[in-house]
Amino acid sequence: MFWNAMTVDTMITVYVVGLFVLILVCLYALIQS
Repeated sequence: MFWNAMTVDTMITVYVVGLFVLILVCLYALIQS
């Protein structure tokens, strides 16, 4: 149970960080264009 909760928490963290990086890259591309 603890390992499963840890895995889900890690997946959510990676997903949120990935979305944040994607938004930053899009904003950077818009500024550069």
